[in-house]
Amino acid sequence: MTIKINIDRTFVLGLVSLVVLFSLVACGGGGGSGGGSGLQISASMVFPAEGMNFEDATITVHGVGADGADAVMVNGQPATSTDGFATWRATINLVAGDNPVVVEVMKDAAIVATSSRSITHYPEIGDFGTASDLVGSKLLIADALRPQVMLFDLQSGTRQPFAMPAVYDPGKLRRVVLDLGRNHGMVLAEDLYQIDLGSGIVTVIPVLGPYAHGGVDMCHDPVADRYLVLVPPGSQLNDQTNVVAYDPQTMNFSTYSGDPVHALQEDTLLVAIDRDPLSGRVFAFADGKTMFEIHGDGSRTIVGPAGTNQNLPGYARSIIQVLPGATRVLLDGDGYLDLVANDYVASTLGGASLLRGLDANGRFLVKSYRYGSVASHDLDTGSETSLLQLVPLGGVDSVWETGVFGPLAFDERRGRLFSLGSSGVVIDPASGVASTLHPSVQLGPQHFGALAYDAARDSFVLPWNSTTGFGYGFDLLAADGSVTTTLPAAGSSRFLAGLAANALGPGYIGLDTDGAEVRVVTLDQSGAETSTRTTPLAPAQLPLLAIHDPVRDLIYTTTTTYALQVNFDIMAVDPTTGSLSTLSMDGADGIYTTGMGLAMGRLPSTGEIVFSDRTRVIAVDPDTGGRRVVADFGARYGVMDSSTLCVDPRTGVIYLHVLNLTPLRGGLLVVDGLTGAMSFLLR
Repeated sequence: MTIKINIDRTFVLGLVSLVVLFSLVACGGGGGSGGGSGLQISASMVFPAEGMNFEDATITVHGVGADGADAVMVNGQPATSTDGFATWRATINLVAGDNPVVVEVMKDAAIVATSSRSITHYPEIGDFGTASDLVGSKLLIADALRPQVMLFDLQSGTRQPFAMPAVYDPGKLRRVVLDLGRNHGMVLAEDLYQIDLGSGIVTVIPVLGPYAHGGVDMCHDPVADRYLVLVPPGSQLNDQTNVVAYDPQTMNFSTYSGDPVHALQEDTLLVAIDRDPLSGRVFAFADGKTMFEIHGDGSRTIVGPAGTNQNLPGYARSIIQVLPGATRVLLDGDGYLDLVANDYVASTLGGASLLRGLDANGRFLVKSYRYGSVASHDLDTGSETSLLQLVPLGGVDSVWETGVFGPLAFDERRGRLFSLGSSGVVIDPASGVASTLHPSVQLGPQHFGALAYDAARDSFVLPWNSTTGFGYGFDLLAADGSVTTTLPAAGSSRFLAGLAANALGPGYIGLDTDGAEVRVVTLDQSGAETSTRTTPLAPAQLPLLAIHDPVRDLIYTTTTTYALQVNFDIMAVDPTTGSLSTLSMDGADGIYTTGMGLAMGRLPSTGEIVFSDRTRVIAVDPDTGGRRVVADFGARYGVMDSSTLCVDPRTGVIYLHVLNLTPLRGGLLVVDGLTGAMSFLLR
């Protein structure tokens, strides 16, 4: 299946800037539940969603709607509940590969409702950069985040991970080569690593002697049974690069083609090398915009347009790919050198990145901007064929893209997510299928990222500030998509910074400022102020997040300065008196936040306040202020530039929009608030 989705990168960058500067997400809020008396008993599964993949061998299954049942069984294991099975959960074990999840609801010794889903249990690749190699149906990928290499069989769907030794640094990963003749995988980083794909034994081969200080790139010459490696020749990385040969039989290096230590005497550094599988010709690219053909005697010839390098892109390429017959040499995703016409042709891969490897038809590999997708690409037609989706996706379509990366709110009545980007989109958390709810509503410069679900009015509350000065108001977006209502501006001389649905009754609670003081303000359903209290917060500590705790009747918030010098001490504000106290001090228990937290929520079972930063979801105990890391998504998927979250108030399942700008990737990550199990629903 070919997945082709276009996204306006300018829109994403602008939206991220908006969210980073002024983001507040207040999820949960006032009343309502997914189940309830009078509803038919169901076996509704909330987590996991269809097609999710988990690295952990155990997961907790969450569900709702079995009110009045005698028991709920999940894969034969009894579920637990504290509310008569209105909500329930059960822990199950997973086996490698496909795993069915079957829920059976029991009443009077009979099964009265069932549901089932299919999930997988496989090791994952966090980010594979451009380090891959395809031979036949076998694809070797090195993880750029974690010390592991994985072999995929594209025919059988199996995957086999190989752990790298402690001395291996994935941050220095350069290239991998798959050698099926020897059943080896070769990984080039600061040294060369030879993996026996049968036994899993990894042999470290230091790049020493005159070829010190790590490799730059390499390619495989199966005819001569050797690997050609680019290495800097001196005591430090300089403007000369040697092409050396590694012999896997003797495990020794020698200068390429027996030429005595031969450095390219050019004012350029070779950064990429590849070999044509048909003719055996070897090409190397230098960051000074020059393409060389490296001959067997060590000599080199400049190839390409007349005048050596005038028409080639000027910055360094991390990878090149020679197409069969040496007719064209691809330069990352920015074009190719036509060796027949002797000219450079500019072309793009639609946001994809070039990978090393060719399929059976000579089509080259790309890493789609859709994070985790490997496809083969036809340069002439632009068509792509999906070869491998590292994490199964549920219902990806272009509708979801229009709402991606904006603030989230949870529709408690319908059990679905609402996301606001270039339009208002609802997402089914069970399948990932998205549909447009409010096509004409966009997150604009007047909005600061706040979004809350008002259960009493069955609407999403979207506050806005004036773009020309002080003053704010609200838009109500009906959760059924029917109407949009603009409430009168309540704060005509103030700037609204934080908003939460009132968890104890109809209306809203917010934090605003006029530049001289910060107030906590209570509003009725019309948007009119009913009470205000001045707080000890300084205007320079503009609060960005807010959530209302119905148990303690407190507003929790974090603060930041206008210069974005973030203070991650979580503050508790009494909406009745305006008094302020510090709930949690950043780093007091050894947990320090990384970057700005852009959203807050509340776990219903523990009452903990959760927020996300660039790498983790963190929970704060509202009684002690102690912190715990719920999920470290940065360790698994990389540091994200921004994230927003929302909590299912019925089950405590956390939904996060995460985004990384370089390279552009992200998606909707689902996290079990209790166990920390995580998987992408969409990315």
